[in-house]
Amino acid sequence: MRQIKFRAWDKEIKEIVDIDKIDFNLGYAFYVDDKEEVQRVPLEDLMQFTGLTDKNGKEIYDGDIVEVKYSDGSGYDNPVEVSFENGSFWAGMGYLNDIKIIEVVGNIFQNPELLK
Repeated sequence: MRQIKFRAWDKEIKEIVDIDKIDFNLGYAFYVDDKEEVQRVPLEDLMQFTGLTDKNGKEIYDGDIVEVKYSDGSGYDNPVEVSFENGSFWAGMGYLNDIKIIEVVGNIFQNPELLK
């Protein structure tokens, strides 16, 4: 079974943080910072773990930017964003679990220039 985990972009500190709790009614996700204080981030900045890792063992999240190669050797010349569409994780023109070789090269919050 896939592990359900979330992380988020905290605009205040400009860092990716691991999420401890999500309150959909309030519209925020929460985490505990280095000072052991509870902080909140809006739900639109959440990124869900796909359950997969890249070729280097790095966990792949919705919002990550990846380089893609398929088993037939085809792929993309430019990095693509991992997104959740129609109930599945998607990267470029294919389902994430169909991709043979994938490498996380950044994310949409810290490295948006990679998608240009």
